[in-house]
Amino acid sequence: MKAIWNKLKRQTFLWGATIVTGILTTCSQYIADNIKTGIDKSQLRNQYFNAIACDLSKFNFDAETVYNTYFEAKINNGIGVDYITKLVNDYNTDLGNLRSREYLYRAQVNKGWGSKFIFFNTRKVSDFDGLYNSIRQLDSAVHLTNPVALNIVLNGSKTYRLTPGDSTILVKILPAIQKNLKRVNTRTNQLLHDLQ
Repeated sequence: MKAIWNKLKRQTFLWGATIVTGILTTCSQYIADNIKTGIDKSQLRNQYFNAIACDLSKFNFDAETVYNTYFEAKINNGIGVDYITKLVNDYNTDLGNLRSREYLYRAQVNKGWGSKFIFFNTRKVSDFDGLYNSIRQLDSAVHLTNPVALNIVLNGSKTYRLTPGDSTILVKILPAIQKNLKRVNTRTNQLLHDLQ
């Protein structure tokens, strides 16, 4: 009977050791896979953060330059034709890049920084949508200066003197551009701060 008992204890120990080893192996593989997934997700998050930040910075810079250029043109009653042409082209290119990537960036903000669990509350996606709404409002205000830009570009000389109609348009529109520009800058700073 004692021999059977000893044999049963050895078998139980062997089975127990095998089960514990199997559990530890499974858990360690699960942990290693989760660490690898976390590292990959972190690298993608950094990549998309840099892309979003770069596009927003370039657009904000060009929008501020548009505002400052029209403001100075109003003060000086004139502007360089080549300068405004390049400025408008840069602004439109940057806006096109930003708007064409809107759904990609929204998806990445939602996937990389959004809520995965029901109890995890995030406002980053709504901040992103608010920022894009502000960008649209700013762009609408900037587009109200198109008649002035068209007069400048169609002028055949190197410099353009603003007409009284141009000055009237700029006096009405520049405050709206400035207000929307401040809103875009504030929302950009908030979103980028939240995504870090």
